[in-house]
Amino acid sequence: MSNLAQLRAGQEAFMNIKMKKIIRVIAVFLMLEMVCSCILPHLQLRRDEEMVMAEAAEPTPTPSLDATMVGQYVLNVGSNFYKNGEEVVITQNTTLQLMYVDAGGNPKPITVASGSSMDISWVSVDDGSKESTVFKVTGADKTGNGIKSFCDLEILGLGFNNLSVEIKATSPDGTSTIKYTWKLFVELAIDINNIGIRESTKYETYNGQYGLRLGQNTDKQKDTLQIFSEDTVTDTEKMYSKYLLMLKRADLLYSYVDDFGNKRELNNFSTEEDVEQDAHLKTMLSEKIIWTSSNSDVAEVKYGVITGKHAGTAIITATTRSADQVSERSISIKVVVVPRAQVNGEEDGKWKSEFSEVVKGSSFTINTNAVAASDLVWTVRSKNKDGKILWSNESAITTNLFKAEPYDTSGEIYFSKVKAGTYYITARVSSQYGETNTSIKKLAITIVVPVSVNTDIIYMNVGDTYNIIDNSTLPGTRWYTYPSDKERVATVSNKSVIKATGTGTAKITLNRVTNGAYKDVFDEKDYDKYIPEKIELTVIVIDSILINYTSATIYIGSTLDMKAETTNSNIVEWTTSDEKVATVDEDGVVTGIKEGTSIITATQIVNGVIKTASCHLTVRQGVTEVTLEPAEKEMAIGDNLTINAKVKPNMNGVSLKWVSSNDKIVTVLTSGDLSATVKAVGPGEAVISAVNQENVIVGFCMITVYEPITKITLSPTEVKAPVADGWIQLHATIEPKAATEQKVVWTSTNPSVATVDEKGIVTYKKPGQTTIIVTSRADATISAMCHVEVLKSVTGIKLDKTTHDMFVGETFRLTYKITPDGVSNGAVTWSSSNSSVVSVDQSGMLSARGVGTAVVMVKTKDGGYTAICTVNVGRVASAIKLDVTKLVLNAGEYYYLEATLTPADTTEKTVTYESSDTKVAVVSKKGKVTAKKAGSCVIMAKTKSGSMAYCAVTVMQGVTGVELSDDVLEIAVGEEYEMDYEVLPKTATNKNVTWKSSNKSVFTVDEEGELQGVAGGVAVLTCTTEEGGYMDFCVVTVIEEVTTVKLDKNFYKLGLNATYQFTVTVSGETASNKDLIWSSSDPDIVSVDDKGRMKGLQLGYATITCEAADGSGASDICEVRVCKLVTDIQLDVTYITLIQGKSYALKATVSPDDATYDEPLWTSDDPEIAIVSTKGVITALTPGNTMIHATANDSGEVSAICYVNVIKPVAATSISVSESEIVMSPGEQRTVAVALVPNNSTENITWSSDNTAVATVDSESGQITANAIGSANINILTESGRKGTIKVFVVGLSRSYVELQQYTNLLLKLEVDGSGSQNFSVRWDVDNQHIATVVNGRVTAKALGTTTVYAVVNGRRLSCVVKVVKIK
Repeated sequence: MSNLAQLRAGQEAFMNIKMKKIIRVIAVFLMLEMVCSCILPHLQLRRDEEMVMAEAAEPTPTPSLDATMVGQYVLNVGSNFYKNGEEVVITQNTTLQLMYVDAGGNPKPITVASGSSMDISWVSVDDGSKESTVFKVTGADKTGNGIKSFCDLEILGLGFNNLSVEIKATSPDGTSTIKYTWKLFVELAIDINNIGIRESTKYETYNGQYGLRLGQNTDKQKDTLQIFSEDTVTDTEKMYSKYLLMLKRADLLYSYVDDFGNKRELNNFSTEEDVEQDAHLKTMLSEKIIWTSSNSDVAEVKYGVITGKHAGTAIITATTRSADQVSERSISIKVVVVPRAQVNGEEDGKWKSEFSEVVKGSSFTINTNAVAASDLVWTVRSKNKDGKILWSNESAITTNLFKAEPYDTSGEIYFSKVKAGTYYITARVSSQYGETNTSIKKLAITIVVPVSVNTDIIYMNVGDTYNIIDNSTLPGTRWYTYPSDKERVATVSNKSVIKATGTGTAKITLNRVTNGAYKDVFDEKDYDKYIPEKIELTVIVIDSILINYTSATIYIGSTLDMKAETTNSNIVEWTTSDEKVATVDEDGVVTGIKEGTSIITATQIVNGVIKTASCHLTVRQGVTEVTLEPAEKEMAIGDNLTINAKVKPNMNGVSLKWVSSNDKIVTVLTSGDLSATVKAVGPGEAVISAVNQENVIVGFCMITVYEPITKITLSPTEVKAPVADGWIQLHATIEPKAATEQKVVWTSTNPSVATVDEKGIVTYKKPGQTTIIVTSRADATISAMCHVEVLKSVTGIKLDKTTHDMFVGETFRLTYKITPDGVSNGAVTWSSSNSSVVSVDQSGMLSARGVGTAVVMVKTKDGGYTAICTVNVGRVASAIKLDVTKLVLNAGEYYYLEATLTPADTTEKTVTYESSDTKVAVVSKKGKVTAKKAGSCVIMAKTKSGSMAYCAVTVMQGVTGVELSDDVLEIAVGEEYEMDYEVLPKTATNKNVTWKSSNKSVFTVDEEGELQGVAGGVAVLTCTTEEGGYMDFCVVTVIEEVTTVKLDKNFYKLGLNATYQFTVTVSGETASNKDLIWSSSDPDIVSVDDKGRMKGLQLGYATITCEAADGSGASDICEVRVCKLVTDIQLDVTYITLIQGKSYALKATVSPDDATYDEPLWTSDDPEIAIVSTKGVITALTPGNTMIHATANDSGEVSAICYVNVIKPVAATSISVSESEIVMSPGEQRTVAVALVPNNSTENITWSSDNTAVATVDSESGQITANAIGSANINILTESGRKGTIKVFVVGLSRSYVELQQYTNLLLKLEVDGSGSQNFSVRWDVDNQHIATVVNGRVTAKALGTTTVYAVVNGRRLSCVVKVVKIK
């Protein structure tokens, strides 16, 4: 008896006896992948695809592949194996192999059993219908067995592509088809061998600003592409605004042969138009590769051609997706569009990244190519690139030297109130690229602002002041001296403030000082160029009333705002000499009433003196409305147009100014008073304005200029089509190209035959003829025509038969009928779905070629109507052969006979079987031979046509099975157990068996069947008979206890109503029961569920216990405090600059006020730069930048950040004081400006007074307060001991009130230190000279009354009230 026959007989008996046990065991096996290797080779469950699979090899102890691949076809690529539907990365042209995974998890080559066949088809398509643009596949037989189980794969492009294989297996039991699909992917990567630009000799760079820069980023985009924006380039720079980002496999993608046979190679300078020249490349780079830009305002991308739009950064991403849109891969690169700019009013028309400009005045605008100037990172330094940072929009640094406003609605940044100096201004596209980065280009502009002082005559009233600094570009006082030639008329303070002291004219001369502060902001060679050595100002001081106009002209209905300049606060009255001509209100606002003249007068009474000032006013009739005819007009380039203006009211002498908003579109040729002739010179829109300049009344005419159409060409010009086609799109080509946007008119000469819409779509209505005409709307003489003939269409076709049966070698003709009769095109084509089964010629003649079924189809050429006939072709069998002619079986065993019919494609598949002695062996209809008892017989197989074959059968007795004493068993780790068994039948001679454990790490078994538990788990014990290989199984469970339980937290601050999920570590790994029991010592405070998630219910403490459920006693606890969590932390500062060695105490405000833990935890990102104490005190250690974190001391993870900049200390070498001596009056407060040398010194200064009775000073701010008459020294001290001194004189009059009799006098003295010092220049004055006079401090009483006497000392005004009484 053969081993195969014994195996199959044993399987039948085993299945009958042990079915219930097998079902239980298999249920366990499905949970344990490791058991597959023990069962599958023996169960031999039959499946369709196993009819032709390779015979299983001997099972290996450990499967080669995972269990999910068992019984599956897999794709072998190199040393890797892929299941149906998986993704496969392809890196090079290669050969793939289809393999089958046996029950042991081993991949096997595909072979075919005797009497069977297999056909394998390989297909690669993009989306199930299109021919692949990524791969070319060719099936191959590399083993000589006639099966194309190998596939040669050639890479054509990039991206995803489906690879499908169809396996058609044929055996005596029938035919089955299986289809598998894999997602193949060719990786996306930038071709670094074709970057082409960076420091390359093959292509030139443009000033080092263009092309790929390697390693510029720290993020995933490791490389940066740098290009220009297309709107800022010159003709010679235009190529640098685009970049073709070439992907790997450039040899496949970026070269092609054109229509003339020339080889074309693309490079990084190629454009979208270049890509479109090759259809394969265009398809690949638009359909297989999807290109996107993260910021299309900065850069756009098409076919991988990146176009710069505006300054900034964008991420360009290339993505490819699988046909089912489930899988995708992408690569990205960062693009920097170089910032460029112009300075408004100063530019030469070119956009630049680096340049210098000298600006006039105190304001200027930089116009950049950014969408918004605020998107750029701006930095302004003093003098040059190494100068001090004055301002930046990415930090808190501010300056009083200018005001900068980067707009967020345009690319402009506006600088105003700019003081004289040299400014180095940079703009970067991102803070990622520092100012010192030389590869990524920044905008760098040097702006020079010269000294500019208003030299117009300064008119002042007595007592007025005028600040030279505020009215110039001078940044401070240490640039010039300011002597006045007449101090009785005007004086200048040390703060550059002019004060009018008396009537007259004075000349103020600004003399440039030597070694002034300007040396810090200008180079020495530029002193004379930008800093005048001398500037003269003229000051005229008056003591009267002035108005801002002495003569003026206004128009009826308009107003004029008049202002009066006076030296006091008395009321000013306004009057008009003729209210019918003009009126004036109490505020000086004049309104024109009618034509004429009037005198406007301002009057003020001071101490009885009447002061007046007048303005001669002329009121004229003015234009109130300007209307242009036409108000709107469309023009062709080259056309002229006369525009007429009407004015209201209709008046003579009106002359309008004619202006075009864009001379490149419409220019004014000639202009008169009320008319102008304009000419259209370029396409676009422009506004012609007619302006009455006397009162700025404007009329408008909107003109749209278009390029005229000169020629129209239609494609096609002749159309013949059946009605059934429905429609056709006609294309009109407009010349010149610039006129393509101009409108055209479409018409049909016979709309009942065909109509046409405004887009040129012709719709067929009925058979007939018509002409489609397209005409220029602006010029009807420009047109084109297409002749259209609509034909009668086929509506259907029918065959005389829909099914037909044939035998191989027969012929038959099919006939058809087309409806309706009389169609214009009755041609048809014939086809067969399988010409190897049945072929058809173009007359409808069928020829049966081979066994099978095929569909024959006839199709009309007009309309594509079809009819089909299903043809079945058969073949008779001529011979039969059995797979065995002799067979030896044990009683109870069975064997399936396999019959092979000749020829192989016969359709006669029925075989009948008979046994010569059914007591010895019986046979089923399907050839299953079952042994009954010992003896011999013959099995006969016969076809319907009479062919026969025979098999001699001998039946013997043997082992029929084995049975274990236990189906399921539990033992402990280390426990031993001996398993009993019985070989069936009891009379069997060979009772030898072998034992096997499916997992020796769970339990072991020796040759006597004795088991020993090793570790917790479940495994299967297998007992196999030596004879017949019969098996029985026992599921063995080894029990192991948990040793320890460890929680991730042993103390936790849990928020009220918050939750936390514990993480538990349970040892050991093989414990049988790892379930856990959770409990809370106080569930009202903290609850915990069976998954270990706890929740804080009310404030308080509780203990959470986690215990092993297996009774081992292993457990762990966590002490929990339920608290009110911190919801917010606010720091008193979020950015601070500290000097090395200095400290600062941060103050943190925690919310809510009643948070359980109201003190945060303090940490420093870099303790080598700055450390922070537990109380929040920062101490600066070394120069650099770091961050200090204040983090809530609970589980809420709330925090706040303070950015810390540590700088090196710079010692002061001296102190510069703006005023070494000052004069003050009691009660007055002043601050004197001081500066440390050098000006970047980091030292702090302290202030003190040596005589606090006379003057005190704030120790930090330096504010001086005069307390009493006398003198004091204000001392200024730096940390390193440098000292400066300010001498303070506090002065006062000897009397503040005095009574004098008429005609008597008294000498008032100026008191300093109580000594009556005369070292100060004093100017004396009195409110009312009729009551008293004063000369050099001597007051003489005149008339009865009270007045005030003043002494002005160094700008300080001291007073004494004088009361004159009668002589006693």
